[in-house]
Amino acid sequence: MRPIFALLLLAPVFSLTAAAADGATSWSPKNAAEYLDWRADWWTTWKPALREQDTFCISCHTMLPYALGRPSLRAALGETSASEGERKLIANVQKRVRMWSELAPLYPDEKSGKGKSVESRGTEAVIDALVLTAYDAKSEDAKLALKNMWAFQLTSGEKKGAFIWLQFHNEPWEGDDSQFWGATLAALAVSNTPPEYRAAAKENIAMLGEYLRREQAGESLQNRAVFLWA
Repeated sequence: MRPIFALLLLAPVFSLTAAAADGATSWSPKNAAEYLDWRADWWTTWKPALREQDTFCISCHTMLPYALGRPSLRAALGETSASEGERKLIANVQKRVRMWSELAPLYPDEKSGKGKSVESRGTEAVIDALVLTAYDAKSEDAKLALKNMWAFQLTSGEKKGAFIWLQFHNEPWEGDDSQFWGATLAALAVSNTPPEYRAAAKENIAMLGEYLRREQAGESLQNRAVFLWA
């Protein structure tokens, strides 16, 4: 999986390089947005992705990249607000955050195996925080999502500072070394917050930073790349 992921990361670079060499100008932000919106809409109606109370799984591999990537097309398309797909995603995350104690984990123990409930909660908490802070870090929903996220931060042991993370042996999102990747997502969520929030959460942030710096040298190339991003 790791070599494939590396190629996927590099594919846009190869495409842009080739286009520049040929003088091509055929890349269409409109087509890119339409594809992303279609893919996101498909996921939100795909039966295996559906969860209780008309919510859906905030997938590491589909909806999270959509949330991070779709806004970058807004300027090129002359859009002044989030797309319909983004609004649907945000509403879904908000609902799950507000009903956090009432809704079952995305992957409960009884369906996915022992320990998956807490792993699922930790992973979802980080992703929720990243999505909501990316769109409005000062909102009450974002603050609640961050509160949920910190509840799953490890405060002792060799992984102190990281977060409980979902393990399905499915790299790069839910694999053997995905806990580090998840911690970088938490760092990105924190980077979206205003200075006064970071001052209030300085102890948690310090533990997270120490973990990332301590572990990064022994991580894979892809994890070191996202560490640099974070």
